[in-house]
Parts: sequence; structure tokens; C-alpha cells
Amino acid sequence: MKRSVAFHAGQELTNDHLLAAIPEVRPLNRTDPEAVTRMTRWLDSHTKPAGDGHSAPSAPAAQSRKRRVAV
Repeated sequence: MKRSVAFHAGQELTNDHLLAAIPEVRPLNRTDPEAVTRMTRWLDSHTKPAGDGHSAPSAPAAQSRKRRVAV
């Protein structure tokens, strides 16, 4: 795995470096799904949704409170 290619080459980080690194990125829900579950549970018990609740499309209350993270 190529790590910190720009840094080790003494180069400024560019979009090309970032684009080349994309295939190496592994989402946390794949590498540590238990951490994602713990984080989601903590969020559900310690946070509340932002906004006034009127901007979401009409849906049952339980569904509107669920968080979905796209990866």
C-alpha cells in the first residue's frame, strides 16, 4: 500500500495524489463495524436532529429520526 506518497517525495499534495489513493480507502463500516454501531447508539442517545423538523418529507416519526451515512 502506498502511504503518504506526496509527503515522502517532498511534494505538495495534489488532486492527482488524492485520486490515486481512492482505491486504497476502506470505509469504517467495513473495517470496524462495531465502532460504527457504538457511535450510532451514542448519537441516538446523546444528540437530537438539527432543524425544526418541518423541512423533512412527511414520514413516520421513527423513520425521520434515523440516521443514514452514505459511503
